[in-house]
Amino acid sequence: MFHEAQLNERYPLLSKLSEPLKKAERDIVGREHETMQLLASMRRPELCNALLLAEAGTGKLLPLGTPIPTPSGWTTMGDLQPGDFVLGRDGKPTRVSYVSEVDETPLLYDIALSDGQVVTACADHQWLVASVSGRAESYPTNVATTQARRDRVQVRREALLALAKGDIPEFSTAGELINLISEIEGVTWQPTDLHTYLSKQGVEPRDATRTTEQTWKSGTRVSTVHVHEFNTQIALKALSEQVFRRTSWGTNGELQESVFTTQQMVDAGVLCAGGKRRRFSIRVTEPLDLPEADLLVDPYVLGAWLGDGSVGKGTFTQSDLLAGGETLSDMDHLIEQIDVAGYKPHRLTSDDKTVGTEGLRAQLRQVGVLSRKHIPIVYLRGSIEQRLALLQGLMDTDGTIDEQGICELASSDETLALGAEELIRSLGIKVNRTESAAGYRDVHGALVKCKLRHRMVFTTAQQVFRLPRKAARVPSTTRSTQEWLYITDISPAPTQPGKCIQVDNEDHMYLCGPGFVPTHNTALVQATMLVDKDRLYLEVDPARMISEAGTAENMAAKLKGFFDEAEGFVKDEKRELVLFIDEFHQIIQLSDAAVEAIKPVLAASGTRGIRIIAATTYEEFHKHISPNQPLVERLQRINLNPPDQATTIKILQGMAERYGVADEFYDDHIFRQIYEYAQRYMPASAQPRKSILVLDSMVGWHRLTHRPMDRDLLSDVLMESLNVNVAFRVDGAKIKKQLDEKVFSQDWATGAVARRLQLSVADLNDRGKPMASLLFTGSTGTGKFCIDSTQVPVYSSDGETTWKLHGDLVPGDRVFGRQGLPVEVLGHFPQGMQDVYRVTLWDGRILDVGGPHLWTVYTAKQRSKKHAGKDVAPMVLSTQEMFERGVVRTYPGDSREDLKFFVPANGPVHWPEQDFDVDPYVLGVLIGNGCLTETQLTLSSGGDDADHTVWTVGEWLGSAPKSYGHNYSWVFPVGVGPVEDRRDSLFQTKDVLASVPDLIGARSAERRIPERYKHGSVQQRWALVRGLFDTDGSIGGSNDRFNVSYSTFSKGLTEDLREVLFSLGVSNTVKSWIRTKEGGRELAEYNVHVKVGNEDKARFFSLPRKHEIARRAVIETSGRKRVKKFDMVGIASIEKLPGQQSSSCIYVNGEEHLYQAGQFVVTHNTELAKQLARLLFGDDQRHLIRFDMTEYAEDSSFAAFRAELTKRVWDLSHAVLLFDEVEKASAMVTRVLLQVLDDGRLNDDNNREVSFLNTYIVLTTNAGSEIYKDISQYAADDTGSGKQLLEYEKLIRRSISSTAGDNRFPPELLGRIDAIVPFQPLSLPTQQKIVRKKLRQMVQEVFVKHNVRIDVDARVLQYLIEDKGDTDSDAGGARAAVAKLTDEVTTAVATFLNEHPAERRIRIDVVGDLVSDDKNLLSSDAYVEVSAVR
Repeated sequence: MFHEAQLNERYPLLSKLSEPLKKAERDIVGREHETMQLLASMRRPELCNALLLAEAGTGKLLPLGTPIPTPSGWTTMGDLQPGDFVLGRDGKPTRVSYVSEVDETPLLYDIALSDGQVVTACADHQWLVASVSGRAESYPTNVATTQARRDRVQVRREALLALAKGDIPEFSTAGELINLISEIEGVTWQPTDLHTYLSKQGVEPRDATRTTEQTWKSGTRVSTVHVHEFNTQIALKALSEQVFRRTSWGTNGELQESVFTTQQMVDAGVLCAGGKRRRFSIRVTEPLDLPEADLLVDPYVLGAWLGDGSVGKGTFTQSDLLAGGETLSDMDHLIEQIDVAGYKPHRLTSDDKTVGTEGLRAQLRQVGVLSRKHIPIVYLRGSIEQRLALLQGLMDTDGTIDEQGICELASSDETLALGAEELIRSLGIKVNRTESAAGYRDVHGALVKCKLRHRMVFTTAQQVFRLPRKAARVPSTTRSTQEWLYITDISPAPTQPGKCIQVDNEDHMYLCGPGFVPTHNTALVQATMLVDKDRLYLEVDPARMISEAGTAENMAAKLKGFFDEAEGFVKDEKRELVLFIDEFHQIIQLSDAAVEAIKPVLAASGTRGIRIIAATTYEEFHKHISPNQPLVERLQRINLNPPDQATTIKILQGMAERYGVADEFYDDHIFRQIYEYAQRYMPASAQPRKSILVLDSMVGWHRLTHRPMDRDLLSDVLMESLNVNVAFRVDGAKIKKQLDEKVFSQDWATGAVARRLQLSVADLNDRGKPMASLLFTGSTGTGKFCIDSTQVPVYSSDGETTWKLHGDLVPGDRVFGRQGLPVEVLGHFPQGMQDVYRVTLWDGRILDVGGPHLWTVYTAKQRSKKHAGKDVAPMVLSTQEMFERGVVRTYPGDSREDLKFFVPANGPVHWPEQDFDVDPYVLGVLIGNGCLTETQLTLSSGGDDADHTVWTVGEWLGSAPKSYGHNYSWVFPVGVGPVEDRRDSLFQTKDVLASVPDLIGARSAERRIPERYKHGSVQQRWALVRGLFDTDGSIGGSNDRFNVSYSTFSKGLTEDLREVLFSLGVSNTVKSWIRTKEGGRELAEYNVHVKVGNEDKARFFSLPRKHEIARRAVIETSGRKRVKKFDMVGIASIEKLPGQQSSSCIYVNGEEHLYQAGQFVVTHNTELAKQLARLLFGDDQRHLIRFDMTEYAEDSSFAAFRAELTKRVWDLSHAVLLFDEVEKASAMVTRVLLQVLDDGRLNDDNNREVSFLNTYIVLTTNAGSEIYKDISQYAADDTGSGKQLLEYEKLIRRSISSTAGDNRFPPELLGRIDAIVPFQPLSLPTQQKIVRKKLRQMVQEVFVKHNVRIDVDARVLQYLIEDKGDTDSDAGGARAAVAKLTDEVTTAVATFLNEHPAERRIRIDVVGDLVSDDKNLLSSDAYVEVSAVR
């Protein structure tokens, strides 16, 4: 758009599709050469067009998870694609024309708005805002106006004081005070503001009661209400002192809006006038302008039902009260509106306050709201009229409006409240939603608390009511502040991936966030030509041009018309034009016709007086432009390389002057470090912008905290924004100790890593190479230890083995992770005799572990934050650390003890389903209420309970229960009825419980849960629990907090039940006391208290009576702000036990490194590569990038490997790169790694240079495993001390470099490795112990399943471990021998059993000579033979 109106009329296309180029925001430094290139190119007679090529900048970006409203609902920033539709600030759908690449580590800020919303955006993100200066321009500032305002203030103050002296009530409520002062022109108050101000002035209200009369159709009713009253005279005098702030200036016109980046607003400060005014504001969006939707239920009727309808029914409840002067009650009005909507409403004869509506219930069910009130998305995206009708229905029934026109809608249903909030905002209304504890006063004036209430307060001139008495209060106009959202705070936010989009509307605006916040689109301007004064520079908007063209076919015509008009401008105005087209590739990629249309323009532009400057990135150039050589020839390429260090430092010095912090820098060394760190840690952004962003962030923290602008602040900024540890927040003296705490029994390996990291700590590593390169070789199992006698739940497919001792675990066993799912044991490492600590949890569970044993724990503060819904990462602490810190906290004068550490609760252990003879629920009922001492199966149950428990048992038996004797006893006849002249044949206890004989004849105090039933599937164990709790369990009422418990006289049953509950992830405690029975006999009674939330209590019962109470617990406690959660278990004590015990550690194949041990306590294990990432970057997931090199064994995989490697490192340049089994890679792939290790850089497919200078390279190999076999035979070690490895270090290196064949390690790589990290093999006796136990387990399993005894030749172990020992990097471990046991021994035994089922005793022998017996043998001809024992 031109500044002159006549030019806009004369050149409509130029005016609509371009605008004068804006001036630079800062001085351009270091671009003198490129400026000369550009000026020279535009003076050429023919090829006078230029193409500026540069790296992609950061963009105007929002995080990928930002919610974006669309015409049909919601999506996220990350899911948007070109061609999708979003919503503009005008409320109309607008098409997404461009989506940028994802930036993994942008600099982000949280922008807080006055209505409570928080939007996260990048530093460069642009916002269309009105600033204080813009608002000031709309106010008159001359002396006369100022005096006129003072005169108005004085008049109003005197009026208030006169009112205070007049005939007024002695006491008034806030609403009555507002009515009094509303008579004075220009003085307005809101009730909340009035309360706040009067309280500040010391004017406090008193509690009082008011009696009111209400006229109903049925007569007059008198009611008493409790109110707050102020002394009227004192209140009016206090308010007169505040009238100055309540008197407006008056305005000269509209507020002026302009574009500010987030960073510019940070630099300017969000507050001004001494912190009393908010500097920036965003205009509230217009109502969403969407087409009419096809709605099943009339929107007004739906709104009214959501407000006062009955859940599960199509009825309404409304007041029959006649307000003063009204002829229709609210109910009459509702019936009228429902009738107008086409329904047939009627009053119910059974309840004169309820309105029924034919057919509505079925429609509500179809819409999906009948049983759960909410606003469906189709209604939130209806037309303006439909959405307004929906809001009118809500407000007529459930909304209020006071005398000042302030509307309020309240709900205790959060889902409905959030939907209503979105509905109000979609109509262009500013709304504030708050949460508060609701309550009412009873007849005695006492406050009774209710559910959490969500209040939405707003003021609008739109008619949001139809009910006449409410509609009459809606104001005709509102204050201008209702049109603006004020920015209250901007604070740094953690970095997260994000991207930006471009949209096809006039102001480049689109809505983001749940509150429909308008945000500005990418307005990319990279250069200006200020020295070329004779030409007019216009910036062309490609997105607008594409939008105007409509289709790709019309683009060619639109381009021709645009450039023809530009040529006409040059001829008529006698002034040459420079057309700057940023994002040039958008036009080129649209269609071939567009490319052909622009070629002649470029060719003839010199003779037409037009100069074209196109701009794009290298990536887009190679993708869309370079394939078209004729197009490339018409544009002179000018590479805008990032400025060098000296130039960037000059720019930063200028920015420091501009920011007013130049005095903080006595030389340029901080600027130099900013440049170096930005280059190293922000590769996805270009200079000088990335250095400027770092400096900007430092200035923000400096202004907030007054810290000096030094290296410490720079380090903190990079740590906060990028999670980059440039200060290396690792104590160099403690690296070894920290690794040893995570990786046990590998002292030499952790020492090798620690020694190499010392260079990084001291910043003395080679700057031209990766931070470190390490080769891991040998056996790499690690972990933390429990004592060997600890019982660990394990998984077996047949369900036969459910527990093992920790010391008996072997690789291949499956234990259970925290969530209760099986995870494989990859390594088991004996630790010998160790000190032991006993850890006791608050629910009585104990676990004996070592001091270095790791725990994933939350502190008390972290637990509170997590329960408040915040994303909190747990800590990893050793037992020793918690023991030294203490696990309880006490306070002076308070005897209570607060726990300091909490472990995650375990999930239900997923044992396989068992084939039980007795249904688990039935067994639970019989244990609880069965008379097991009786010959015939007898069950005791009375009242309605028998209808469920007794008849469930009967259904399982196929019998109709029969009442027997007295005391509500029941027996179970066999068959359909008695035989003639004989009594019923009854089910016998011994027959029904034949598979669980320990229960037959058991008295109450002797009953136990059979062992197998404790290890059924999750469903089976829950069925057992329900059977127990339906009989002897209880659930209290609301006065007892709905507590769930189980009572029994059996101590054994108590222990069994607790074990079952723990295995289901249910925490519980037990109490006991002595109860005296008849005859003075004393019995101990035990009570198990269950620790679960109300929402889980129904799982314990199927008995309708108890299940209903559990369901009521959820309803009656919903909405409570403080709700107990049981997702963690507190550590009550840690004590060191006397003496030492045999212990071991395991390594499990689970993402969390957690497994369940002891009484289902969640514990931890880990590995060195992941702990290296955690130590360096605080994260072992995102910052550990793994490549399985077996996938890149062919030369054809070279391109794929290079592309994946550069992409992953471009996205995250500071990480640990793990190349697993590197010797498996092809030679071409190896050459890529050579370049990385040599130069620390690699070019990607777009010819971008990707830096590896911030990575730590870890390679693992199986090469050279022969030397580990020697070590395992002659120098194996179970401590990993490295004493033996030290002697073999040269041999290890030589063995790796001399490998050949498929296992050949590239010797050229070895010379570039900083350190070889060998993992100590385990000793031969340890291997024998593991395999011996596995063999013993197999022998026992054969006996149990087949009743066959097995004799084992003593040489079997020797054959498996020594003759058939593994030669790869796991040599010295037992995994290969265990695998050989399965392949050769177990398979041979199974084959023999299948072929000789009658044999009852067999023998396993090794036939032939063993190499381990005869060293002269080159190879063994021995084999395993299975035979019958005669």
